[in-house]
Amino acid sequence: MIAGADNIELAEYCPVPLTTYDQMAYASGEACAAMILRFPDRQAPRGSVCIPPELHVRDSA
Repeated sequence: MIAGADNIELAEYCPVPLTTYDQMAYASGEACAAMILRFPDRQAPRGSVCIPPELHVRDSA
């Protein structure tokens, strides 16, 4: 099996479509921004957010 990372668009169009995972960077950025905006007085954010990655199984698996 060959696998890639970050789920770039090119992975889907390779001669053998590449299995890859998506680290959910956009969703992670949104969650970080929301957490920061909830604490305008610059207190340390309390809690955490878990954003699970997505696996895209293609022909290279």
